[in-house]
Amino acid sequence: MATHLPLVMQNLFNRPIAISERNAQMIVAALAGRLDIASLTSDTVTFDRSALNDMAARGRAEAREERMLRAERMQTGPDGPMIVPPSEWSWESQYRGKPYAVSASGIAIIDVLGTLTRTWGCDPYSGSTGYDGIWTKLAYAMDDPVVKGIWLRINSGGGAVDGLYDLVDALWRCSLRNGGKPIWAFAGDYAYSAAYALGMACDRFMTSALGGVGSIGTLAIFIDYTAMLDVEGIKATIFRAPDRKAIGLGGLEPLDDPEMEKIQAQIEEATDYFQERAALYRGVSKSAISETRGNDYTARQAKAIGLIDDILREQDAWSEFERLIAQ
Repeated sequence: MATHLPLVMQNLFNRPIAISERNAQMIVAALAGRLDIASLTSDTVTFDRSALNDMAARGRAEAREERMLRAERMQTGPDGPMIVPPSEWSWESQYRGKPYAVSASGIAIIDVLGTLTRTWGCDPYSGSTGYDGIWTKLAYAMDDPVVKGIWLRINSGGGAVDGLYDLVDALWRCSLRNGGKPIWAFAGDYAYSAAYALGMACDRFMTSALGGVGSIGTLAIFIDYTAMLDVEGIKATIFRAPDRKAIGLGGLEPLDDPEMEKIQAQIEEATDYFQERAALYRGVSKSAISETRGNDYTARQAKAIGLIDDILREQDAWSEFERLIAQ
């Protein structure tokens, strides 16, 4: 984690990100000890150091439970076997050496898990997935004669805006409706913000009865270290030219009003673009998307609005996709 900490900070702080508020809070809580963050403040709540520690501990516990639950789900469900893990498939030689798992019917599985970043390598790693890896797998699958369809397996609270919409547009162009291969997305537990953006561009987007989607919007997190520096007796002197260069540099000085207005304008511009794409790809009005106000929704609420196509158990959605590929 220490090796990747500068990259995480670069992608998370002081720039627009498409991530749900809860996931942003959890990430800050997890990093609070390493970055000496004393508090976290949003429009609705303020967390002190103790609350951040409690949140981080709760997040670690939830992650352990989620891993155990996912392992159980991959083995069996209430109505029989579910999707068999790739490690247990009977692979043929033609499926080896690919950057994704491929079912016997020709469905390539691309995982979209954890926090999303522009560059993170080909496979999900250490709680993050890179757009570069998803793009690589998508391009490979489109040219792979063995692949008849693509299954996006999503469980993510979102991530970086940087690189997101290039990938979203690529998914849209490669989908069956635009002359490509059928691309289906399934939110196993949730697909918020940037993760939702990936799902919305697919031919079909589904989640389970207790799944969650939405959080169509962007936010930015600024860390102000000035109070901590005063306590420690550390004074930072910043020289700049011209006079607006890097205001608020690294949290060593507070943001002034013009800089806050600039960041807010960036957030609103990114959100407007997100809403336009959501309206286009989901076939609903932009006003309907705007009225979601960045909220996340349960499966039933999301379907009523038009954010998803259907509510299905994962094994049923997979079986339906298998039938489509068989045709």
